[in-house]
Amino acid sequence: MVKEEVNPVDFIAITSFQVFLPELYYAIRDNKDLFTGSNLDFEGRSEKRIEQERKLCNEILNLVPEDIRENIKELLTRLFPKLESIWGNTNYGSDWLGIWRRYCRICSPDIFDIYFRLTIPKGELSQREIQAILSLANDPNSFAEALLRLNEDGRIIRFLERLEDYTRDYIPEENIETIISVLMDIGDLFPEGESGFFVIDTPMRILRICYQLSQRLDSHEKRFKVFKNAMEKATKSLYTIVHEVSVQDQQHGKYHSKDTPTPEGKRTVNAEQLKVLENIALDKIETWANDGRLKKHKKLVYILFRWREWGGGDRVNRFVENMIESDEGLIDFITAFLTRSTSQTMGDYVYKIHWKINIKDIEEFVEIKKIEPRIRKIVNSEKYTHLDERQKIALKTFIDIIDGKIKDGF
Repeated sequence: MVKEEVNPVDFIAITSFQVFLPELYYAIRDNKDLFTGSNLDFEGRSEKRIEQERKLCNEILNLVPEDIRENIKELLTRLFPKLESIWGNTNYGSDWLGIWRRYCRICSPDIFDIYFRLTIPKGELSQREIQAILSLANDPNSFAEALLRLNEDGRIIRFLERLEDYTRDYIPEENIETIISVLMDIGDLFPEGESGFFVIDTPMRILRICYQLSQRLDSHEKRFKVFKNAMEKATKSLYTIVHEVSVQDQQHGKYHSKDTPTPEGKRTVNAEQLKVLENIALDKIETWANDGRLKKHKKLVYILFRWREWGGGDRVNRFVENMIESDEGLIDFITAFLTRSTSQTMGDYVYKIHWKINIKDIEEFVEIKKIEPRIRKIVNSEKYTHLDERQKIALKTFIDIIDGKIKDGF
């Protein structure tokens, strides 16, 4: 596809980066203006501009292992002569642009993009990379590390989307337990993603993957064993476990769902096994409550409702009472109820953000009259100015709903 359109030597060099130093390769691809062109192809190139370019170049070079950094730096200046003015004193005028273009050099702004024509788009995963990650699914630690790396570089959501293409037959049955166990353990660490009528958020994506994989196991007993082991071993996630058990509850017609219960054969586990999973989830909740992690969980409200459903209201009430004794705990409690929605009309150029708090949900756990004066006091104090933006919005939204400035539309 690029024959006769690229310089062979430059093409071999940039491809070697793609294979052996992919982070450097993508940094070059994403910073065309920094690497291409001449040093004097525009006027007013100030020392400040040069210093900014030098700082960015050094940051990119630091992506390279230290023991080969100087060699790579020399190779980069060969590929991109413009760098010689950033790291040295040699300058190339605009008359060089025609020469570089004629020889199809990568440093030509007109040719640069051709070198990346066969590149997987940023944020995407190649078929080979997906299959390589799935090949690690016979080892929980290796598979978890691979997913955490995807999480760090912002590609985990895309991987989960693509993973559904492999759940029905590609993944060996003996690897199903590993994948479910890893997702149960680290699912809470992934970004939630967007949700809506046509978009599936990350928690729902994880549920779908686990269901599709577990349905390949031909008995309730096999599926129960997989989920029981996965939930018992999990230490880093709570909501992922609680969410999974809640959906399995719905399969059995719990929570007064209007939907028809899932047929027996399609349920993940039977009623007796489901009770065991509920107790495991309940134990996890209470562990997180006792060690202080629960009150900071971004899905606190959802977890509290499930805790009360499975374990009774007394323990939940004691937890909430202890949590809101301090102002910090009260702020975290109210912030947990804050929800965000958007709207856009035909005449709007941008969408509008709406913040809401369901007062009735709060009243499920605490009397409004007991916390309202404290929240007003916090809002009018110096402490309020030091809160993060979401906390400020939550407290202000709560007061505005109480005062009737915002309609409680739930």
